[in-house]
Amino acid sequence: MTDKRILKTKKALKSALIELVSEKPFDNISVTEICTLANTGRITFYTHYDDKYDLLQDIFSDLKHDVMMDYKARQAESKEPDNTKSRFLNLIDSILDLMGKYSAASRNLSSNNELLFLYYQFVLETLDTFELSAVKSKRRYDKDQLNSFLALGFWGFIHTRPSSGKPAKENTNSGKANIINNTGDIDKNKLRRDAHMLVSDLIDSVIME
Repeated sequence: MTDKRILKTKKALKSALIELVSEKPFDNISVTEICTLANTGRITFYTHYDDKYDLLQDIFSDLKHDVMMDYKARQAESKEPDNTKSRFLNLIDSILDLMGKYSAASRNLSSNNELLFLYYQFVLETLDTFELSAVKSKRRYDKDQLNSFLALGFWGFIHTRPSSGKPAKENTNSGKANIINNTGDIDKNKLRRDAHMLVSDLIDSVIME
């Protein structure tokens, strides 16, 4: 069993990094800043982590666990038929809710290619552990290739402003009806509806056969 003091220290470091990355780009954050906010020393930091990327990876591991726990709760409470579509929709809702909780941090992380790869791994591993017993045993496409396509495609769908080809955080002054509302923020309700529609179309297509 892990020492409670170690768990407390790691929790403080994770919380500090999440708070800092909500305020500025990850590249501009130093280990010293993380330690100062977490009220711990650099020696303690390097006892548990190789660098700030290692710390971030640990955070993503926690997020994956949180997503799967939320997904399982949705599955248990769902009154919809248990099939591929309902499972995917519940998984998408779990991921969207998590991204909404850390929306500021998500925006700053998405600007770094190395961090984008960590996000990609996070979604890919989540999809890989996602049980799809309702899916046919023989698919048109390889499971790993399909999951890779879905992981990167989902990021693009969430972070790209419709009809612009640019990240959702950009070009926020247009009056067009899209996932960007009149305050320049993402319209989360519309985003969720669009994500549900996309998943439904995907499940009903030959791609998932």
